[in-house]
Amino acid sequence: MATPFSIVNKKFLNKITDYQLLSIPTENLESILFDFMESAIARFRNCKQKLKDYDDTLKQFNNDISLEEIEILVVWMLYAYHDQNIMRIELLRQSLSSKDFVQYSQANHLTSLIELRDKLYEDAQRLMKYYSYDNNDLRGLTNEN
Repeated sequence: MATPFSIVNKKFLNKITDYQLLSIPTENLESILFDFMESAIARFRNCKQKLKDYDDTLKQFNNDISLEEIEILVVWMLYAYHDQNIMRIELLRQSLSSKDFVQYSQANHLTSLIELRDKLYEDAQRLMKYYSYDNNDLRGLTNEN
């Protein structure tokens, strides 16, 4: 069986409220979401599924991805998405004087985005730890083994 990218993308889009992103034409949006997904795949270590085994043309993973694996991918996609927004604001800060940047109110927004990105990182790490534990064959072993 295969898991379409659209399942992962839908879950990702349900967790954000960026109307600019949602207004992008479908083909361009799929390309942007694929970039976030590639970043998520690179960060999702020790996945029992081969996440790099996907079909770019059919826009699907070539194997079944569990709900837990999809959730971890989505959290990493959110991390990549917010990291990109932080970089964009950082570039804006570099182009404005510090007084203009503070008046532009992006300074507070940047701080909030950094805190959110850091929380997403922690969430993804925690989810991967639970996932790794749940999929580890040592769970059922007793001291006698």
